[in-house]
Amino acid sequence: MAAFIEQLQAQLIQVNAIVFGGERFIKENGQVIDRGPSFRGFSLDSNGLLKASRAEITNSYIDDVVIGKSAVFAGTVDSGPLHASNEIQTPPAGRTWTNNTLIGTIRSDLDVGSIPENGSRTVNFGSGQLGSKQGITQLTFESKFLYYQPPMVVNGVVIGVGRNVFGLRLRIHFNDNTVTTFEDTMGSGININQGRINQSLTVGGGNSGGTLRFNNLPSGPAGPSGTVYRNGNQLMIV
Repeated sequence: MAAFIEQLQAQLIQVNAIVFGGERFIKENGQVIDRGPSFRGFSLDSNGLLKASRAEITNSYIDDVVIGKSAVFAGTVDSGPLHASNEIQTPPAGRTWTNNTLIGTIRSDLDVGSIPENGSRTVNFGSGQLGSKQGITQLTFESKFLYYQPPMVVNGVVIGVGRNVFGLRLRIHFNDNTVTTFEDTMGSGININQGRINQSLTVGGGNSGGTLRFNNLPSGPAGPSGTVYRNGNQLMIV
């Protein structure tokens, strides 16, 4: 018997039918019966079909694979432009302004700079919320016409020139295409009531999480309907 085992170990073994083991596969009336993946076991037939419960495959290249049901990928997935991994990314801390903050203060804190008459400046964000509403995408600061101030007249003499007086408007854009607006308004006489937010405002920041990245996407619409492409720092769909 020992000599026979040594001979098996030293030679290649050719099987013309099927090799099976464990509880999953049993032989009845000359046929191998599969009792289902809830039982442990394996089979390998002469056509190369492998069935195995709780299979472990390491350092392998697998081609033309169809996953019939759900699958869990515990490691990194690299497929074409898609990269998904458990690498943790932590966004930089967000910026928060409390209720009743002047919109001019928010503009100054974000270094928006001066705004031309009837013009605007926009700051984009990946996240943010106003009060309990999340999904801020942009803050737009606009120059808003308030009134015309005529020149002064002293003893019948016109001094200086008239001018248009502008205030500030803040539009907060959300990813559901809604907009919330705060703006300067006219007070009594020629006084201006400076616009203030009526809820806390947070922009930027967010919670840490895994990595999902798209590499080498086209930078313009290309391909059939449904194709994803990149427009600056935004993902778009054809």
